[in-house]
Amino acid sequence: TADGRMDIPPSPRGYQHSPSTMTGVDVLGMGGSLLRGLNPSLVSQPPPSTEETGSDVCFVGQDGANDVLCRDLPDGMRNNIGSWYLSPERHAAEMAVVTAVCVLLMATILPRLPRRPDPKPGVNALRPPLIIRIISVTFFLLQFGYKYVGYPGRTLTMLLPCNILWSLHAVLAVHPSLSTHAANIIVQIMIPYSGLAAVALAVPDTGDCVLPGEVVFFYSHHVALLLFPAYYVGWGGASLQPAHGETHLGSFARWYGLTCAAFALFYFDVAVPLSVWSGLNLNYMMSPPPTPGDIVGGPNFRVVSIGCCAVLFLAMRSMATMAEAGAR
Repeated sequence: TADGRMDIPPSPRGYQHSPSTMTGVDVLGMGGSLLRGLNPSLVSQPPPSTEETGSDVCFVGQDGANDVLCRDLPDGMRNNIGSWYLSPERHAAEMAVVTAVCVLLMATILPRLPRRPDPKPGVNALRPPLIIRIISVTFFLLQFGYKYVGYPGRTLTMLLPCNILWSLHAVLAVHPSLSTHAANIIVQIMIPYSGLAAVALAVPDTGDCVLPGEVVFFYSHHVALLLFPAYYVGWGGASLQPAHGETHLGSFARWYGLTCAAFALFYFDVAVPLSVWSGLNLNYMMSPPPTPGDIVGGPNFRVVSIGCCAVLFLAMRSMATMAEAGAR
């Protein structure tokens, strides 16, 4: 201008001068990029369970020429292949929401849980008898053995819910210094989780059970998972009834909320990254499970699955609570 000052043109509409401003879309994009970077070989859709073209691709080669064909994979593996059925950005968004909700729930609930003291210093009142400990450890070791000698990465399927249940049963059986309070928390969340064993029996997926005796073991260990909660509540000293000073509704809501939050947090924040990294569809976190009529599918399949699990946990805890009250 005439007075020596520089004219600054007006900013275009919507332009923000701060280059450091990031939108939610930018954050999700970064999260999606990080997930995709864990395994660039994932295919865009789950491969068919049986060979269709003679050259079905299960993993994409990094140079576009060295694809891994499904027919070349070890027995049982192609039925458990991960994929970008959901976009990496969708994974990142769901992980962020679930983490925030579950951490808030657990931070609210855990300090309010009634503390169950040891009857004597160092004595766990819920430690099972020797025969139950032997059965628990035997099932755990057999399960781990089948996974260990299977296809590459199959040991990660020990993170599936029913295998986690056997891990928790093994902890109850062999942990030398587990407190009664910690054991009670484990039992309280295991009882609703046992409903997942009923689902596994109702809709069995034995596509990767290819080792000798594995199908029989699949059914036997799921039946055992349904029976063990009856022992802990009926004879093992556990109780689903409210502690002294608690209301029935308050006690039920706290334990139910903790059950749902712990389950969702583990599978979204642990199982999803491991699924991407390993290329396996752990606990169907990458693509939906086979269901009659494909009732669980589409981009919201995990939201539907969360709802189904929440209803199942509610039903299992309700039935177990009423059964205990009726028996006593």
